[in-house]
Amino acid sequence: METRLLRMPEVVRITGLRPSTIYKLIRSAEFPRSIKLTKKTTAWDSRLVESWVKEKVSQIHKNISITKRAKGWREDPILARVESVSKEDGDEL
Repeated sequence: METRLLRMPEVVRITGLRPSTIYKLIRSAEFPRSIKLTKKTTAWDSRLVESWVKEKVSQIHKNISITKRAKGWREDPILARVESVSKEDGDEL
């Protein structure tokens, strides 16, 4: 994966979070810190942001699987397809 520097609007678009939430998560060490480029300009390492997103998605899938097993739900065909495609692409959920 190529490293790019992402400015706030792109981080917002990728994560779906508001800037205030992103800064709150940074303060609590739950989101990658930004890189100071100039006195007034910051950016994020694209690899770290993408990794954070993948980790969040992975947590959601794990929680869904645990809940389903606990409640005896049958397999979700959409989730099964997402997991199948991810495995084909070499991503681990």
